[in-house]
Amino acid sequence: MYKIFSINHIWWRTGSAKVAELLTAISTDNHLLVWYDFSQKKDPQKSSVFFTKPTLLYTYWYKFWVGLNFVFDILRPWYYWYKKLKDNPNYKNADIFHIHCPQWWYFNWQDINHIAKEKKIVMTIHDDRLTAGNDNYNLYFPYKTRRSFLQRMDIFKNNNIHFVGVSQWATQKVRDICWIDTLQTIYNGVDTKIFYTREKDTLRKKYNIPLEKIVILSLAWSGSKTHMKWLGYVDEIYQKYKNRKDVLFITVWNASVRKPYHNYREMSYLKAEEMAEYFSMADIFLYPTLADNCPLIVLESIACQCPVVSFNVGGVSEVVQHTINWYIARYKDITDLIAGLAWTIKNKDRLTISLDKKFYLETMIDSYKMLYQSLIDKS
Repeated sequence: MYKIFSINHIWWRTGSAKVAELLTAISTDNHLLVWYDFSQKKDPQKSSVFFTKPTLLYTYWYKFWVGLNFVFDILRPWYYWYKKLKDNPNYKNADIFHIHCPQWWYFNWQDINHIAKEKKIVMTIHDDRLTAGNDNYNLYFPYKTRRSFLQRMDIFKNNNIHFVGVSQWATQKVRDICWIDTLQTIYNGVDTKIFYTREKDTLRKKYNIPLEKIVILSLAWSGSKTHMKWLGYVDEIYQKYKNRKDVLFITVWNASVRKPYHNYREMSYLKAEEMAEYFSMADIFLYPTLADNCPLIVLESIACQCPVVSFNVGGVSEVVQHTINWYIARYKDITDLIAGLAWTIKNKDRLTISLDKKFYLETMIDSYKMLYQSLIDKS
């Protein structure tokens, strides 16, 4: 049996973190090393350079160190741990080195030259920065310089790296940017043992939410107004609905939680099982992302039969069908987004919502197993 040593920039919170963790769990011989750990969970298969707590204070502390990484090279994590990678027993015993979210600030690209001589390399492109602003910039070359671009191209071309895009859109994007042939698409997979539809009325009573309310679920905006997800759109839409007594807005994953007011509630960080319950009791998941690849949270919503309203960006149109199981608004068009929410509220009971099996966790794991084994067979 092959052994996998994986790296990712964080553990917990993101879709890439979930996928990396799920692939690590395939075998007890696999190991995952991350730069920053938000989970506070002890696991012999995982280790981190830094860790923090899911609170606002520690979130700012995390961002502070990230900011310093851009100023002082000596503070970049790979100076701390990557030189010792060859002495790490999990790396030494691994057959395949799997890179998730290859961002420059936690990974030293030059070390690929050394790793490729010892291991098979798989690189999965999860990151939303590939899609940010559609075509304004891309994940691999944040310096926006020709010199940086060519340096990384030389590394890619001179080493045997197998790239994985988590959507057909991302796969084609990488192929257009990097001219790479060793590339395939493996969609993110949802654990349907956790994310499935529950009885809505029972959950409404559990969370003290009136049965007659139209519940619009979204991600945090009080604690996290990120440019990529552009959660300010949620705030703008809420202002148009705040006086409607039949509508209730709920945002989850807030770094800080304020008291409920009018028809709006905030929730903190939720476990997967809790998130599945919120999807099941909600009528609509409002997700106005400006940058996404194959958003796992959207797949989780659909698995719980909760329709989605979002922008048309990246690979999201591969996940669902417009006016069938969600509404896809024109990119950055707030008017269309508002119209889409109104349309979904009106038609929510007649939408056909089901998750295609190509987005199942089992399908994703089987695809990666086949990839890993094919690389081993070529040895």
